[in-house]
Amino acid sequence: MNYKSYILSIIAIIAIGTSMVSAQNTEERQRRWMSDMREYKKEFLTREMELSQEQQDKFFPLYSAMEDEVYQLNKESRELERKVSSADNVSDLEYEATAKAMLDVKDKEAKIEATYFEKFKEILSAKQLFLLKRAETRFSRNMLNMHRDRKTK
Repeated sequence: MNYKSYILSIIAIIAIGTSMVSAQNTEERQRRWMSDMREYKKEFLTREMELSQEQQDKFFPLYSAMEDEVYQLNKESRELERKVSSADNVSDLEYEATAKAMLDVKDKEAKIEATYFEKFKEILSAKQLFLLKRAETRFSRNMLNMHRDRKTK
């Protein structure tokens, strides 16, 4: 191996290693951000719904399971959308099927929430069920406002 090839090989190895570390750091930051958001949301919902410690202990494992199901559903939809968006020569039938699948996500998400709503009824009062839906809306609005405010600074 001549000197130039040797140097180029070292540079390539460093570049690949750096990109791998960067990708791992990005994944770790995303995991940490997601964990922080879940914790913040848990505190927010606890306050807004006035949950007792006993209710928190029963409610949040179920709520997290629901969020995980909805997240997985949306992840699969995003992957399908990305696959069709990046493909060449996509037929009208494939576009239509993908659009339909993306639309169906909303129905599936509603069914998941309805299933968990029944479980939540065993833990929460009627008022707290109402406060849950209101708190989720408020939480989303707060997150959007914080994001918007951060972008304008």
